[in-house]
Amino acid sequence: MPGSLNPSSLARLLGKWNLGAAPAYRELADVVRLLVLDGRVPLDVALPSERALAATLGISRTTVTAAYSLLREQGFLSSGQGSRGRTCIPQSGPGGGRGSGSNLSGAPGLAVPDGILDLAYASLPASGEVVHRAFASALTELPALLPGFGYDALGVQPLRKPSPGTMRRPACPPPRSRFW
Repeated sequence: MPGSLNPSSLARLLGKWNLGAAPAYRELADVVRLLVLDGRVPLDVALPSERALAATLGISRTTVTAAYSLLREQGFLSSGQGSRGRTCIPQSGPGGGRGSGSNLSGAPGLAVPDGILDLAYASLPASGEVVHRAFASALTELPALLPGFGYDALGVQPLRKPSPGTMRRPACPPPRSRFW
């Protein structure tokens, strides 16, 4: 059974969300949407009730209601009559998406709300062979790095070696006026 998020946990994740740059309901909806998009709030998790979240954050229930409503319009919240809203990602369907203000992105099956630039598919995919070779190469070098804790103040030894021709001459020669 999917879980639920209690109001104090969501408040802790929200941090300092009300900056006054936009209406409070929009700022609250934006932060919750970002929490869902970056995975800090998992999918199919029930958000706190409007009343409980409003009491925890010390804001009006109307503000939370408007924020949840905006999240529903954008497709990031699904709920039935009388049930708590559950987080989700907008899906494009035959009707062109859930939200009325959603644009289709290059991502298959996903809709992106207005004002969000989706760079998830901004680069060309690597071929399976290239990825496999890189993965196999990394796997052979991994055992040598496992005994440490993952951080070397001086950097990884092979990367510290200067490439041929560098570090032998200054990047730009000193001005002549300095020596005359």
